[in-house]
Amino acid sequence: MNLARRVDETVCDRRHPQAYGEHGTLKTEPVRILLKDNAQLYAVYTARCVPLPMLQKVKEELQRMEGNGIIERVTQPTDWCAPMVPVLKKSTGRAHICVDLKRLNEAVKREQYILPTTDAITAKLSGATVFPSPDAASGFFQIPLHPESCKLTTFITPLSTNLKRLPFRITGYRVEVFMDDILVYGATEESAAVR
Repeated sequence: MNLARRVDETVCDRRHPQAYGEHGTLKTEPVRILLKDNAQLYAVYTARCVPLPMLQKVKEELQRMEGNGIIERVTQPTDWCAPMVPVLKKSTGRAHICVDLKRLNEAVKREQYILPTTDAITAKLSGATVFPSPDAASGFFQIPLHPESCKLTTFITPLSTNLKRLPFRITGYRVEVFMDDILVYGATEESAAVR
């Protein structure tokens, strides 16, 4: 029946080139990571070994993240420090920086958040005929962290850094989307673009 039509990505790129950068920052209040009253501090003092063949790629990725304002160097002692676990992405050959936040997650107060049902989402789509579905590159890295919460995300690397943006896999903080998909909708291309 051909009810759905794919939008030519190159048309979108030409119309709105500023929307396709590497990492933006959402214009929102910085997220505060709240700890339980009985939270036990956790800090590691020795970095996990990075395999020598990966070391240069890890340094390049950390420098790229620092240049994009995702991480910053730490020059003061912190109460919290997690280990870094780099993974080589097969598709790009770049290092993917993961932080083991298990101990921090155990100490974080969980916010109550109920995911919307597909029925509730579908009801909002009445009359819509255009459904662009943008992909936010490294979505959580676009959400700013409150300066006090940055200290909780310190992780040990060859460069000693902490996060300035919300990391993925942190407990209790979600955005208003269904799982990891974002759906924009409108009755026309113009109304969908406005949303």
